[in-house]
Amino acid sequence: MKRSINNDAMAILSLGLLQGLLTALSIEPFNAPLAAWVMPWPLFHFAGRFRNSLTRLLVAGAACSISFCAFAFYWIMHLLKNFAGLGPLESLIAFVPFAVFFNLQIPAFVLLFGVSLRKKYRRYLHPRWLTAGLLALGADYFIPKLFPYSWGNFIAGNRLMVQVTDLVGVYGLTPVLFGISYFGYRTFLAVKRAFSEGGAASAAASLRMMTRPYALKRLWPMPLLLALCLGYGAIRLRQVTAFQKSLPTVRVAIINPNAPPEDESRVNDRILHDLMFNTIPGLTAGAARAAAGTLDLAVLPESAVPFICAEDTAVTRRLKTYSPDAELMVQLMAYNWNIDVFMNEAGYGYVTGKQGRKELKMYNSSVLYSRDGKRRDTYQKRRLLAFGEYMPGEELLGRLGLANAAREIIGASRFASGPASNLIPYGIRNREKPFREKQLLGYDDVKGVKPRDFEKKFPADRVFKADGYFLPLICYESLLPDHVRSFFTNPEMRNPDFIVNITQDGWYGKTVETYQHFELARVRAVETRRALARSVNNGAAGFVDLAGRYVRPLAGPVMTAPESTGFQVWDVPINREMTTVYTRFGDWWMIIPAAFMILLVIKRMLAYRQKH
Repeated sequence: MKRSINNDAMAILSLGLLQGLLTALSIEPFNAPLAAWVMPWPLFHFAGRFRNSLTRLLVAGAACSISFCAFAFYWIMHLLKNFAGLGPLESLIAFVPFAVFFNLQIPAFVLLFGVSLRKKYRRYLHPRWLTAGLLALGADYFIPKLFPYSWGNFIAGNRLMVQVTDLVGVYGLTPVLFGISYFGYRTFLAVKRAFSEGGAASAAASLRMMTRPYALKRLWPMPLLLALCLGYGAIRLRQVTAFQKSLPTVRVAIINPNAPPEDESRVNDRILHDLMFNTIPGLTAGAARAAAGTLDLAVLPESAVPFICAEDTAVTRRLKTYSPDAELMVQLMAYNWNIDVFMNEAGYGYVTGKQGRKELKMYNSSVLYSRDGKRRDTYQKRRLLAFGEYMPGEELLGRLGLANAAREIIGASRFASGPASNLIPYGIRNREKPFREKQLLGYDDVKGVKPRDFEKKFPADRVFKADGYFLPLICYESLLPDHVRSFFTNPEMRNPDFIVNITQDGWYGKTVETYQHFELARVRAVETRRALARSVNNGAAGFVDLAGRYVRPLAGPVMTAPESTGFQVWDVPINREMTTVYTRFGDWWMIIPAAFMILLVIKRMLAYRQKH
């Protein structure tokens, strides 16, 4: 074992695999509490060992990227298979450069930290735990990633640590993780060296050295920072729990129909009809009955019915994308159960192109149908998924004449980005008047009826009133803190009451992706102190409260499993009072530690010049 570690190639392989394993264990569905604090140790080892070789630093970092993806993000191969149409061997070959290119923050940190440990820089960059934390933060924040996770997510599973994100966001946990981890790493090496050189007596002497004033000044800020984070988390958790109990609620049903992905080879008219008039209405009926007829809002996931468009316009009729049955489906749900329904669809509209011409665009949209059967506000997805919804560098590929060839391979560039971060209004019904079973209608009762004519059949007392507004997120958008903040920073908009996230995780197969997706989205609830209801078509659906805890529903499982059909019902707390430091100021806090580090460097440089 020792001989293997002494060999550079074997060290890169073995420690790279260890780093990937620890990273995978640090997040859902495993969420091992202590693995995250040890996870950066192989990176520290590589940075110190190869600090004089840029090539070896990059190779070691790339090895860690590949290992990390192999253990935690192996579902990327499902992405390549489903979106790009690659076979198993081609997906495996493409996986290696894909894993490195979209996790560049790992080799970037190893490279930067390794260079900082060189003798000519080391004298200025103290304390090293601060250098490690800030370099990790810089690599984490500024280097783009296809799947936008943060290293801070690996300790956000701790219910106390995650509370800090209402101050500094999830990126604020990254320097905490790397600073404390480096302190632990150096302490471990010191104790190990003392035992190997002189046994217990030497180890005791080393520990005495670490408790001297000079050593305390350099080493112990990190344990103090950990204690402050955990103390703040405990106090904040208690405060938020008490505050949440005083809030009004809205009763929400999450519908999970397990529809197939939007792949023409898997979808036909029979499947679509069965979804619209059997599966989805049946699940909604079960949710309404479980709520004793006091349901307020039903949320359908992304692609609950693949390829549909329920908006009746001249454009959708000309394109033959408008589906009257889709609109009748949601109207029947609203009519039968006196609820608002939030659903996903393909939207279309004209925008002005670069040359001033009108261009037809397709949007990944969601719309609310109110309890009176009318179509209300629409939200169009703003942050699109690379390769799945748009093609990076499409304009350049077009100039090179390669755009059509790339589309054939990747099958992307289908959607345009939405224009605004707008909230969706919803109503809260009178719970003293639950539904009556004798009023229920089926598809045969409205077959052939135009949706606009069906609106007229709704009871006269079904008047929509916007009692509040929720924040809509489609799929990948729930992973982007800056995007979620955009709903709070517009002075013309109201404060959102809660967050609704809809997604389709069926593209990734029966893998851990859906649990990772939910875990990363969960932090948005704490950053904003807004409850998060997540509806998933084939994946992990659930509800997170203001303190970031997964909550047991009134009906259904706490979290749904991939390839399962069901519903969940919650009383979702409405918070339009509490605003967090993070939603107001975002990531501007990063200037403070960066400025502190720069001042320390300047001070040491001046002192060194004066001395020499």
